[in-house]
Amino acid sequence: MSEQPQAVSAADLLDELLKRQVAAPTVTKASPAKESASPGIDSSKLGLVVVGYLIASVFWIIGARYTIDGVLWIVNWVLNFLTIPARLIIPPHWSIYLVLAPLPYLFSRIEIFNVPRRQRKGRIDWAMPAVVSVWVIVVLLDLSTTFLGLGTPDPTMGQAGAWFSASFWAKGTATIILTFWPEWLFQQMNKQLRKG
Repeated sequence: MSEQPQAVSAADLLDELLKRQVAAPTVTKASPAKESASPGIDSSKLGLVVVGYLIASVFWIIGARYTIDGVLWIVNWVLNFLTIPARLIIPPHWSIYLVLAPLPYLFSRIEIFNVPRRQRKGRIDWAMPAVVSVWVIVVLLDLSTTFLGLGTPDPTMGQAGAWFSASFWAKGTATIILTFWPEWLFQQMNKQLRKG
């Protein structure tokens, strides 16, 4: 004699499943949407980020050019101070900009990644005085070389260029923008790429 299967109502089946579900430990697997929420690249913002990187790069290159011009101005001042009868031409040949390009890059790296303070749990921790002083010197050197570089008249710019290189406020505003804004924009675009 074989047993015949019992007829089970849907309500009884649901009750039995719920009892087993409550009794058994539950292990849930993350849905694919939650798995992709791990840190990575948010492709929906990729176009914005690429354009942001391009804009920041253009402004960083402009700032780097004037930083290098300012460094050359300082070198000329030192040569004059030491009564050495040699002078560097400003603006120099384009190859000089390529050779000296690591200098503004180094300034930017120190300004961004070596900020001598960190905020933790509502309080600010400062680095050692030597680190703070190096960071301050680099920031001031970057600002002053960019300011001096912007003050070097470019004969191809005409009257507008002559006015700009003579105006303290125009050079000061451009110096602050060219020194800090591109790096800030790079950081903001990096944040836009991160998910979460």
